[in-house]
Amino acid sequence: QAMEVRDMLKARFQGGERGMSEPLAATRNLINASLLGNIASAATQIGDTATVFAYHGLVPTVQATVEMLRGKSRITPKDLGIVNHVAEELSEMGWTGRALHMTMKVSGFHAVDMMGKKLNMNAALIKNSRLVRSAKGEAEFRAKYEPAFGEDIGQVINDLKNRRMSENVELLAFNELSDFQPISKAELPQMYLEHPNGRILYQLKTYQLKQMDVVRREAYQEIASGEPRRMAKGAKRLMILGTGYALAGVAPDAIKDWVE
Repeated sequence: QAMEVRDMLKARFQGGERGMSEPLAATRNLINASLLGNIASAATQIGDTATVFAYHGLVPTVQATVEMLRGKSRITPKDLGIVNHVAEELSEMGWTGRALHMTMKVSGFHAVDMMGKKLNMNAALIKNSRLVRSAKGEAEFRAKYEPAFGEDIGQVINDLKNRRMSENVELLAFNELSDFQPISKAELPQMYLEHPNGRILYQLKTYQLKQMDVVRREAYQEIASGEPRRMAKGAKRLMILGTGYALAGVAPDAIKDWVE
């Protein structure tokens, strides 16, 4: 396990800090600009709402949507410094990178993506705030997050109960979003990090790989545990996630058909 941790850390902090060669980076940016800089791609991002429901639950998603429409969201991408950060694989800059970001803003892709991120983070905070209100839910929250927050876990729970924003609550929101979207290098495959020029093979695939990871963590690992309660929980999560991913394509397809 120590060797595995060492390899992961080397991939993140050595290979992950190396950039692609300029010609390959420019090629990827221009291809991404042509594929993402249009209304159809922006419409596809609307499907994130359905996947947020599948991941965080219907009530937190609806409540987060209402708060967002009323302008009372607890947290925004700007609060975390990711207002211009759609995904880690789209972060290469230079003039081609700037052109990519401009096309995503003009097409509406960036705006829809930021809306999805805001919805995801706020639904996550609402879900966890509801969770820690009961003794059973608080124990579940502690089991999941105590290794990350350590002795601050009690303060995090207190902040959630009182709807109080703090640095740790912001970190919680960021972690919840990172579990769902590849917004940082730590959420990307080890091979992606270790081979900078090989990243072009992952072009527009890191988000889908992350969704596969969600299904693996939330459903398949529970089913594979062999414990009846965990297997039932995994089967339920698999059904909910499957429904969410199916619904995620309905609205975007309708919009695309209308535009065409």
